[in-house]
Amino acid sequence: MKKPIFITLALILSGLILIKQFILNGQSSITEICIFSDYVGSEAIGSTAIVEETLKSISVECNHIFLNKMLWNECINDLNKDAFKSIWNVYDTHIGLLYLQHRHAPLLPGMQIDKCTIINDPFDASQMSVINENKEWAKLFETLFDIGTWQQYHSNPNNRICIYMNGHGMARMDSYDYDIVCGINAKEFAHLLNFFNKELRINLLGVQSCYWTAARISELMKDLYGYTTLRFSILTPLSSEEGLWLDTAHNYIKKEGYKSCFFECCADFTEQYNHQMTDEIKKLVYSTDTLSLELNKNQNATMIAGGTNELVTIARA
Repeated sequence: MKKPIFITLALILSGLILIKQFILNGQSSITEICIFSDYVGSEAIGSTAIVEETLKSISVECNHIFLNKMLWNECINDLNKDAFKSIWNVYDTHIGLLYLQHRHAPLLPGMQIDKCTIINDPFDASQMSVINENKEWAKLFETLFDIGTWQQYHSNPNNRICIYMNGHGMARMDSYDYDIVCGINAKEFAHLLNFFNKELRINLLGVQSCYWTAARISELMKDLYGYTTLRFSILTPLSSEEGLWLDTAHNYIKKEGYKSCFFECCADFTEQYNHQMTDEIKKLVYSTDTLSLELNKNQNATMIAGGTNELVTIARA
């Protein structure tokens, strides 16, 4: 009886090793999430930057997009209704955000879609008028997820998570109570990042928001939560706390090898970056439209890798 038992155990062990090797050698599966917010409107400040970035991410078909109602209403005029509705499902999350889910992609892992309501026609003003515009959604974002299901799915190291956030940012104020980043209050932004760090355990946070560098985001999390390091990496197109120039959705660089928006850069970065800043990674970062613009030539991308506190200024390849 000893020999068959030994053989059985050996076969089981071999199978486990093969499964482990398959997981480690398998291709990365990237969960792509975009979060956009704008409550001032393009006409109020003469900038369509956030609308343009949202339209670009819709155009390149990010799988999961969250945005506030006011911003969606600004996007409508530039979207083809029939083409959009053939590709996207739109849900009211009831926390102050719409959820755009690409129909060719699975639902967001752990997303409690039963808490949301599908919007049959997001282009219909009467249907949209009843949707709540709650500006404090960052405090409620975590309620959309079943954390156990999310963490089980992403326990596979090949299932990586990229979150890209975009919204207006402001220069430093006297208090975090008044600072604005990605269109929301800095304290609410930090609350959201704390959730990303402790519960969602994402791999990369890409942020494109005027005046907010990777160093400033790291400083915010240290001041408010005491973090000296974060689980996830932070990537921004800013090396100094200044404003950014952005290309329009109708005029973005369409040459082969160029990325039409910083979201694309972040998604590809999440897939390709393996703790080494290679020439290929540098080329990837600087192929994005934001950093390709002559008006941003004095800016460099900055990052802080997950698990470290070292600020890395990515040199132009």
